[in-house]
Amino acid sequence: MAILTQMHDSRSDNVQLPPETVEDWSALPTGTFARDKGAILSFDKLTATLPDGTVILDGASGIVHRGKVLGIVGPSAAGKTTLMLALSGRLAGARLTGHVAPHPRPSESAFVYQQDALCSYLTARETLWLAATLRGHLPTARVAIAVESMLKRLGLADVAHRPVGDGRSSTRRGMSGGERKRVSIAAELLSQPPLLFLDEPTSGLDSYAAVTVMRTLSTAAAAIEQTTVVSLHQPTAQMLACCDELLLLGAGGKLLFLAAPAELGHHLTSALGGSATTSRLRPPLGSDLELALVVASLEQGSAEAAAESLKRIEVLMTAWLQSELWRRRQELLGVVGVGVEGQGTSGRGCSQWSLSLGIRRWRCLVWRAWRLAGASPS
Repeated sequence: MAILTQMHDSRSDNVQLPPETVEDWSALPTGTFARDKGAILSFDKLTATLPDGTVILDGASGIVHRGKVLGIVGPSAAGKTTLMLALSGRLAGARLTGHVAPHPRPSESAFVYQQDALCSYLTARETLWLAATLRGHLPTARVAIAVESMLKRLGLADVAHRPVGDGRSSTRRGMSGGERKRVSIAAELLSQPPLLFLDEPTSGLDSYAAVTVMRTLSTAAAAIEQTTVVSLHQPTAQMLACCDELLLLGAGGKLLFLAAPAELGHHLTSALGGSATTSRLRPPLGSDLELALVVASLEQGSAEAAAESLKRIEVLMTAWLQSELWRRRQELLGVVGVGVEGQGTSGRGCSQWSLSLGIRRWRCLVWRAWRLAGASPS
């Protein structure tokens, strides 16, 4: 058994996935969410402040078009998760000012958190079936079709019968961390929400699996016109290629860049005063993104280094606010009317209550309780 477990761990995230096309996603059974065909997500002067006065997000403004993927990058504690929570209406414990359109409601979007919240005793197939049935976005007859399609799409078909597990207990080892992460993503993609937020979905995955997940998100966004926002930790060039636009946050939650990934290198060179400066700051053999993460970070080595890095971040923020890219963004924000606070989406995504749906959900919960009781060693 130990040998089999080791073999499973070494191979679990290197599965071969079938090629995807937009037509494949268009053929997937759709539910209530997908009929709304996404949303243009815009935000202006978003600032989040903790009760002690610490600013964790500082005046972020931008727009994400329907059917596009926005990648959020930045050093640790730069406010990536805070921004996504604010945009999705899930931010708690901080005072938020600014404007978001559509007005954020958690019921109108899906959010994949860093920490997986899955039932360890259920298999991957059971987990997806339960998620699709409880939400009620898909007709009962189409749930099974959608579940099997999603399992294949995320490379989970061969392990669909395996318990998810918790990754800690030897008796409930189940899937690898990467497989559990893909199950979490699949459960949210099933409902095809108009707004999808993912907090570091590629963390814990090998490079191949991470690129595959990003390609899946990109293909889904284009196929069903879904607005997707994803935070990324140390993304590769292939992962960035799956993002239509890139948002760079610096220390203190300052917005330093928001445009196509291909524009990043030129913007940094211009903002930092020329190629001589960027060459000095760029890590050996480093990419434009690695350079961006270096200049956006707050150095902790000494007071002088910290002061210099803070000054550099201020220079970058000022350069962004004076750039042509920023001016175009402001024009777009004016067109979509982001300043209209409280602009909503008319309850999009909320499943209409009915007696049959209530009975179906009740039966699902009873089945889950029976399933867990039978699987529990006690």
